[in-house]
Amino acid sequence: MSPIESDAENKYWRSQGQLENSPEFKEFVDREFPKDASVLDDDVSRRTFIKIMGASFAFAGLTGCAGIRRPKQTIRPYARMPENLIPGRPNFYATTMAIGSDVVGLLVESHEGRPTKIEGNPSHPGSLGSTNAIHQASVLELYDPDRLKSVTTHIPSGDPDTYGDWLSTQVQSMKDTQGTGVAVLVENHASPTLNRLLDDFSKKYPNASIYQFSPINDDAAIEGIQAITGKRLRVSVDYAKLDRVVSFGCDFLGTEPNNVRASKEFASRRDPDVEAGMNRLYMVESHFTITGGKADHRIRIQPGQFDTAIAQLASAIFKATPGAPAPLVAKARAIAKKGGDILPEAFLNAIIDDLTSKNHNGGVVVGSQVSPFAHSMAVAINQVIGANNLTIRYYPVHFSESKYTTVGSTESIQALVNAIHGGDITTLFILGGNPVFNSGSESGFTDALSKLKHSLHLTQSANETSHHVQWVAPKTHYLEAWGDSQTIDGVTSIVQPLITPLYTGSVSEIEFISRLINDADVSGYDEVRTTLSAASNEKGWRRWLHEGIVTNSPADAISIALGSSTASERSIHGLQVEFTPDFKVYDGRFTNVGWLQELPHPVTKLTWDNAALIGVDTAKKLHVKTGDLIKISVGKHVLDIAVMVQPGTADDTIVIPMGYGRTIDGRIGQGTGFNAYALRPTSSTSVIGGATIQKLSKTYTLATTQEHSSMEGRPLIKEATLTEYDENPEFAKESEHEGPPMKSSWPERTYDTGNQWGMSIDLSKCTGCNACLVACQSENNIPIVGKSQVANGREMHWIRLDRYFEGPENDPNMVQQPMTCLQCENAPCEQVCPVNATVHSHEGLNDMVYNRCIGTKYCSNNCPVKVRRFNFFDFHQRNPQAIAKKREHFFDYFKEPDKTVQMQFNPDVTIRMRGVMEKCTYCVQRISQARIRSKNEGREIVDGEIKSACMQVCPSDAIVFGNTLDPNSKVAKAKKNPRDYHILHELYLKARTTYLAGVRNPHPKLVEEKA
Repeated sequence: MSPIESDAENKYWRSQGQLENSPEFKEFVDREFPKDASVLDDDVSRRTFIKIMGASFAFAGLTGCAGIRRPKQTIRPYARMPENLIPGRPNFYATTMAIGSDVVGLLVESHEGRPTKIEGNPSHPGSLGSTNAIHQASVLELYDPDRLKSVTTHIPSGDPDTYGDWLSTQVQSMKDTQGTGVAVLVENHASPTLNRLLDDFSKKYPNASIYQFSPINDDAAIEGIQAITGKRLRVSVDYAKLDRVVSFGCDFLGTEPNNVRASKEFASRRDPDVEAGMNRLYMVESHFTITGGKADHRIRIQPGQFDTAIAQLASAIFKATPGAPAPLVAKARAIAKKGGDILPEAFLNAIIDDLTSKNHNGGVVVGSQVSPFAHSMAVAINQVIGANNLTIRYYPVHFSESKYTTVGSTESIQALVNAIHGGDITTLFILGGNPVFNSGSESGFTDALSKLKHSLHLTQSANETSHHVQWVAPKTHYLEAWGDSQTIDGVTSIVQPLITPLYTGSVSEIEFISRLINDADVSGYDEVRTTLSAASNEKGWRRWLHEGIVTNSPADAISIALGSSTASERSIHGLQVEFTPDFKVYDGRFTNVGWLQELPHPVTKLTWDNAALIGVDTAKKLHVKTGDLIKISVGKHVLDIAVMVQPGTADDTIVIPMGYGRTIDGRIGQGTGFNAYALRPTSSTSVIGGATIQKLSKTYTLATTQEHSSMEGRPLIKEATLTEYDENPEFAKESEHEGPPMKSSWPERTYDTGNQWGMSIDLSKCTGCNACLVACQSENNIPIVGKSQVANGREMHWIRLDRYFEGPENDPNMVQQPMTCLQCENAPCEQVCPVNATVHSHEGLNDMVYNRCIGTKYCSNNCPVKVRRFNFFDFHQRNPQAIAKKREHFFDYFKEPDKTVQMQFNPDVTIRMRGVMEKCTYCVQRISQARIRSKNEGREIVDGEIKSACMQVCPSDAIVFGNTLDPNSKVAKAKKNPRDYHILHELYLKARTTYLAGVRNPHPKLVEEKA
């Protein structure tokens, strides 16, 4: 194949600014940071600041230096050493984190009783050893100093000290009336113990009611499957066995439940050399997702066209492979004919060819936000092509025998509101969630709360809902509580606390419901043991705690038979607004987690905000550009929101991620973004039509990282099709630019003994999910810097996920490339450092000696890939949650991280203040730990014993790390792969981090048509 052109030739481009060569983009290229980024936040320049402080220091020197000492601090030894605890050596415990039906097993690192780092549990089918960004950041959520610390009340004459008496009074009243007028509202959950207790609650108080609501749910999927099978089921997909995947709006690598497992399985087939053969992905979506970015073929359509598109496919499949019931065939044909041809003929024929081939296992998946009709059609297609019960299986909805689970979230919350207005409910216990904020613009839930006689909200942090109830009780974090969870396919795992609740009086949902039933405090531990008592003995219980799962055997799948689908299609027209889960803050519950707020969105690269995503052509038609404020109106509901022009978004479509725009939140999340729920109707949770747009005269600053650290036209991405790779496996090396003779200007050092560390990153597998970025932040105590500093180009992340587009600006392809320190043997940074702060170790690591660094930033200027970060400020003490020190000292910092935040810090890594350069270290602390451990045990370090934080977290197994001198190591084998290539090979960097060029697997006929 011909050499890959550079991004300067517009084959690959990172942003609209680059494509248009805008003044803002040229400014980022011309200087490392934009104008005025090199001065302080106020009007005082750095030079003036140094003059003033220099004089201050001089005056201080007149008084002598006797008083200039760091404050004295004392430490105390253990009076009695806790069992199994060795100071300085972490312990690991298995637990589980669940959000709705998404259940992931974890291993949590704990230092002297402090959970500090999250890893995946290899034994758990929901994680398979990996996690995502939200799981990684949940440990910071535990230590959120803005969490609720005690019971509060909004009763004017109320006293929090009387809470216990009030609750006992409510329990006695429920006993007297058998629960008349009482209701409990819970979030969608997967806990057998909580479900058992809710059933016990209903039995003890038969007149009470239980409702269930979550703004992001899989109700559409359950309804669609039930409409065609007559059973309430959930679907489980085995992506490891799928040769061909057709997705209709299903971001299974990103925001869908079970995305960690899906990423693991999908990536196992994303290798052109895998024995089972490389898979192929077709994506039909309304806007770019990371799943769409990995697609071999992608079509963008309006969200209201999904029903027509899948009916078009179903009709063609039923014709090519008979077997569907006649009424179903007729319905698919009618809807396809009414909506017209949405899928291009060549695209449709390629899918049919792949799905009906006897040589491949194919399957159709549909996003949880798409209509029930689309889910019905997917079930029918998968049944006809033979995917059901082979690669796609169905399992009963959790706790389907319980009445409260038989109603979807929308119907449930509306029924609750109606019951309150009708006077049937006078007392409401809200366990978790934030329905005032996220129940939709038409639910009337806020007004209903004001009509209650008694109300209570159990919550971790104050929010919009807790502001409208009488009593607010603190809820435990999952790392503080006992519990259990069950995966879709029936594997049960234990939620094991890692730490005693930080705040006295905090209880879990399990403990709260138990209190209502027993009128006494029963521990969550006892309740979980009761649930599992039939299959539990002490030995078995300890084994379950150790492994994190009760059983690794999934339940039996349910066989299905097709009926005539009763699900109706959606009829949506005009300018459409689609509401999606936010990749970082989900439904809004994680807005106060700084790591997630500052995490660049994998596609938009937006931080600290959401925005109205609009396609290029639509933006031109509406005469808006990125940063413009617009007013979106749908009926009587309006929303003012900033625009972000996003390539790959369907025409006449506006996409708004949910979860931002909180009005009552902690110091991190307060005032970030725009509230999509104000526009989202309760009855139509994912898409609405008939929207109108009014451009406002104001603009809004969006802090994105997509134009930061530009490579100035250097070619970094290398990829080919599977056919091209088969014909020429060495394509990646052939495209390397020729340069001067490969000879260093300095005497070269040889690294041919001992352990020599290196890394390989497979671009075929990497999805750009950013899990590695948050894992690195957690492991290495990297601070957040805030929106204004990100806008100035000062984000501190040691890993940068470069997102490139290729093709026309309105409908491009997307590729991702992680960029971190290359650990160059001939390192340009080392050549210019005047104080020898950046040096090489005997194991080939490019080390940073913080105590030597004086902050000249020469190394950053000389780094060809711009992966060094300079601590312009002590961002730890500039964090909004930082607290004033009790003792101020002349040379001491006036602020410090909150005491709870300090508990999260990794004690194996230095806490950097201001004025030093930071970068990736290959997690040298983990290397040192393994070196000491192997030496004490009298052996060599074995391959796989050391996993950098980024490698360990990666859900797609795209990163391999190890000893390059060990020919049997995975990293050595990766570097012998013909796809292996060096970035900027012509500079003779001799980088230890190399890449495996990306390979896609498009359908040959579509490649021919495009050519």
